[in-house]
Amino acid sequence: MSLFEELRSNPRLRIGLALVVAILLGYGLLEWRDRQEAGMADYKRLLGQVARMGQPQQPAQWAQRASEAAAALQQARSQLWRNASTGLAQAQVQDWLNGLLRQVDAKSASVRVAEPELNPDAPTLASRLPQELKATQPLRARVEFNTDPSVLLTLLAALNDAPQRVVVENLAVKPIKTELVLTFWFDITPAAAAGGGP
Repeated sequence: MSLFEELRSNPRLRIGLALVVAILLGYGLLEWRDRQEAGMADYKRLLGQVARMGQPQQPAQWAQRASEAAAALQQARSQLWRNASTGLAQAQVQDWLNGLLRQVDAKSASVRVAEPELNPDAPTLASRLPQELKATQPLRARVEFNTDPSVLLTLLAALNDAPQRVVVENLAVKPIKTELVLTFWFDITPAAAAGGGP
């Protein structure tokens, strides 16, 4: 017996098939409506963004933003380390870290300070800094000492409480040695340019 003859002779099969088709159509309509609502929500969101971008900014808002930017710049400058040359800055970091390591009683400690290696093809960070921060230069220090959790925690707390910002770039705790890579941002201003004597 063919499917067509089965459909003609069996009313329950016709009703079941009609219900399946109705369910599929209903599901399709609900899915279409959900997509329409999502598209309308995206459209309204984009319309709101375009309207906000098109609004002219008031001069008072620009003045407020300028003062906020100046305050943020002043705060960033206050967190810089300062010295008259890169060599003196490296010595300052070396002395400061050696004193800190003695203070926390780190065993077999060593400190190496150098300018970070830069990719010559990549634009330097200094080229993207505002004019007020053009003298800013990073120095990187690699600190190693015998692994001791209490020394590490004390050292990290001291770095966090440093008078100027110290960035912990990398921390590797191995069974014997612990290694820290730190970055110090310096304002390198020669003494003559800063108004000081020779």
